Amino acid sequence: MKLLSSASVLLLAVGLTGCASAPQSMAPHAATGIQRLAVVSVTGGEFIRQYVGVTQFGNEREKKSIVSWNLDKAYEAQMGEAAEQVLGATVVPVVYPAADFKGVDDIRGPVDIASYWGPHWDAIEAPVRGLCAANRLDSVLVAVRQKTPDVFGDTNRFVYGAGIHTTAWGASQLHLLSSLSLVDCKSGKTLARQWLTQSPTGELRDRLVTAPLPTEVSRTPIPEWTPEIESRLRQALVDLPKTAWVSTLRSMVPQK
Repeated sequence: MKLLSSASVLLLAVGLTGCASAPQSMAPHAATGIQRLAVVSVTGGEFIRQYVGVTQFGNEREKKSIVSWNLDKAYEAQMGEAAEQVLGATVVPVVYPAADFKGVDDIRGPVDIASYWGPHWDAIEAPVRGLCAANRLDSVLVAVRQKTPDVFGDTNRFVYGAGIHTTAWGASQLHLLSSLSLVDCKSGKTLARQWLTQSPTGELRDRLVTAPLPTEVSRTPIPEWTPEIESRLRQALVDLPKTAWVSTLRSMVPQK
């Protein structure tokens, strides 16, 4: 196993602060202008199962498209309820091409390192303006996948979006790593953004939206999943962020 070097730790810090130009929270009075809002999620389309062994020869990494699980529709319903509760806004149903918003996750650089990772919120300014104009919106709340160096096992690998992370020496975690951005319709700029967190305080690994998972599930290769395992994982991912949307939005839009 190769532990995070000091350079990797620096890249982690860069990755976590890469959107520093966008405010993490907005003034309470600024939220009063948001009367009509839409929600967009491009978080739950892919599942990554990752096992980190004692040596690199024991590592496992698999990906699976889970678009058919319709997680993003479930997340948008949860986000809409949270937005109504925190902002008091009317949530307007919208139809949009998911591909228009996925560019926010693109790597902007020649190599896959933290300083080039997204989310790049400027990539969705045009799609947001289009939604706003077509639906007479004030703002759009967008959830996208978040990527981070391995804070679970402290290895030189990374963790991304929805999936399972397991190490030979630690617990198995089901995770949903996501970022929220509240985008202004007039400017297309981010009013506030924040990682989806289960707690606004504590170490990063304690704030991430995760749940323990039995080893017999986490170590099962994707091609060997039974319908029962797949159904169990889907439901667990639907339930995982339910309470986190409200707490994260409240950290973005402090209450008076």
